Amino acid sequence: MTAKSVLASLWIVDDEATSKLMLYFYEYLKEGKIRSEALKLAQKKLLEEPKFSHPYYWSAFELIGEWR
Repeated sequence: MTAKSVLASLWIVDDEATSKLMLYFYEYLKEGKIRSEALKLAQKKLLEEPKFSHPYYWSAFELIGEWR
């Protein structure tokens, strides 16, 4: 079995922020959102948290492969 897409970071990222982003990302996937939309919504949700509002915490992530 091969992966249709990979969610990767472009630089070393904060563990706590990454954990929250992944939690949000998978919650949105469970709701039926497509991968690209789930990532966008997870990043926006992290952006709304004062502790993680700086782009360093949420902008490193890129979806590679199929976006649906």
